[in-house]
Amino acid sequence: MAKICQRKCSAILWLLLPLLMVALIILIPWYHKIQFYDQTAETNIQQIQRYHRVNQSLPQLRQQLSNPIVDKKAIQKQYIDARTPALAAAKLQRTIKRLVNKYHATLESTQNISRNNKKSDEIKIKIKTRMKGDISTLSTILYDLESGSPSLFVDNLVLRLRGGRKIKKGTLSISFELYGYQQVKK
Repeated sequence: MAKICQRKCSAILWLLLPLLMVALIILIPWYHKIQFYDQTAETNIQQIQRYHRVNQSLPQLRQQLSNPIVDKKAIQKQYIDARTPALAAAKLQRTIKRLVNKYHATLESTQNISRNNKKSDEIKIKIKTRMKGDISTLSTILYDLESGSPSLFVDNLVLRLRGGRKIKKGTLSISFELYGYQQVKK
């Protein structure tokens, strides 16, 4: 009797084993797919909530854009601070001289070539500069001039090689115009 019961149990297990295998083959990928869709849905819900928060802040942002806050000190730093155009040009010349000496180049000349336009709120202060130095010194000086405060701009940059085809230290003859703006005080 025990053998018959054992055989029946064994037969039932052999019948259920393939069914169980088929069920696992189908259910495991299905379960993973459901988890993937649940995570995607949760991510999309969070993204929609972020979009709703951004959308709710839109009227406030539009109001801030329509009423810009002008930082007068930041604007003032962009201009050359001097009482007259001649003093502003002298200030630019001192800046150039300081940088040329700092980076061991040779300053040949600086010349004020500004033209006053009385109709504008700004006066363009322009200095023509000639110097000697190498290319790394030039790039450092130009970077310091253009990245500092007040806002200064380099124009008409001309490089001339002296001493044949081989570049030696200090063999470049460099000329450029440097300009910035002075705000007219009313």
